[in-house]
Amino acid sequence: MPTSFALRMLFAAAIAASTLACGSLQRMMRGTETLEGHKVTALKASVLDGGVPVCAGQPVQVQVVAELADGPAMSTWVAGQETTGKLEFEDFTFESPLATVQPDNGTLVVRNDEALLNGPAVIQITSKHVPTATTTLEVAPHFGCGLTLDFSGRDGATGAMGQAGGSGAYGRDEQTSPSYAKPGGHGQIGGRGGNGGRGAAGEHGHDVSVELSPIEGKDLVRAKVTDHGAGSTQTVVLDPGKGARLTINADGGNGGGGG
Repeated sequence: MPTSFALRMLFAAAIAASTLACGSLQRMMRGTETLEGHKVTALKASVLDGGVPVCAGQPVQVQVVAELADGPAMSTWVAGQETTGKLEFEDFTFESPLATVQPDNGTLVVRNDEALLNGPAVIQITSKHVPTATTTLEVAPHFGCGLTLDFSGRDGATGAMGQAGGSGAYGRDEQTSPSYAKPGGHGQIGGRGGNGGRGAAGEHGHDVSVELSPIEGKDLVRAKVTDHGAGSTQTVVLDPGKGARLTINADGGNGGGGG
């Protein structure tokens, strides 16, 4: 009988195989390529912002272009366009303390962080197939977008299920005689199930306070948002001149469903 360690290893191998299979299937469906075996002379990256400056907290797509010594340049796919012959974002690593890039679709989100007032977000990009191929992407966002922070209470728990109804009685056995047979009687209907329990009430919204202050030397506002229940504080930057608005959701959670 396999040991618990062996079972864990088999389980991990199965997950890895499943992940690889999903990745291979996705690559086949899109018709994408890799940089494996190519000689990369340069790696470049840009933001597909449509000419509109990137706003902190809002998603945009990144594009990575690999210039090759052994063929024409290759680039990552663009949302809504042909993917055949393009590169997958998961073939690259994206590292930054102030931004995130989704490896499945190249969506970049620059955090709303006061540290960006001192300089742009820097994203380090490296090819997994050609580790020597690396580049940096610098993004200096503005703070004119609306921002919503959610401090709503959690939904209530679902009520307990009602008790099952009692089983119906069996029908009578078939009655027989020397000349004919009577069919057995019908079984009786089962009893009604019990009512389910009531769902629990949703939690109250969090106790939140907002402190606004101007940022010296800039036409920007600092919003310090404190969640008193959790004992945590979050600071964001707003540009009222560009129409930035801060929305705080602190609604109570929905009641749980009945059982």
